[in-house]
Amino acid sequence: MAAGILADPLIGAVFKRFGIGEFAAGFSMLGNIVPLVVIPMLFALSAWLYSARLSRVSIVELIAEDGE
Repeated sequence: MAAGILADPLIGAVFKRFGIGEFAAGFSMLGNIVPLVVIPMLFALSAWLYSARLSRVSIVELIAEDGE
């Protein structure tokens, strides 16, 4: 939230040094909510796709201590 509020003055100050006089970043709730939803969904999707390549192992094999 602070990044959205401070983006205009901070980026504007940097751009003024390079000759760009005005900078206006759009701030909206949708612009903040979409990444909060999309990033976990992409992470879950990639984990699900990767898990499909793993072989199934029985619980007995996982618990066994002798390493067979």
